[in-house]
Amino acid sequence: MASGPKIALPPLELDGYLTGIIVAPQPGPILPSQWLPGLWGTEEPAFETREQVQTVLGAVMERYNALIADIDRGLKRLEADRVCDYRPMF
Repeated sequence: MASGPKIALPPLELDGYLTGIIVAPQPGPILPSQWLPGLWGTEEPAFETREQVQTVLGAVMERYNALIADIDRGLKRLEADRVCDYRPMF
């Protein structure tokens, strides 16, 4: 059974990578097709089944969406109450 890519980002680095993508000054969101390859480093992942691909990409996108929600919530609180309560994971 394949275990996915041999080189992938550890959880803390993944959070930093995704946070950087989310907050990067751009005219619009950076598309996953542009940033997903960066998750694997120089080695492309090798998955044996479609389910493995869906599980990995689903988990990454779930974290990505959770970070967007956390950052948005923090910005709204900052604007409304002048309180910065967003804390990156580390």
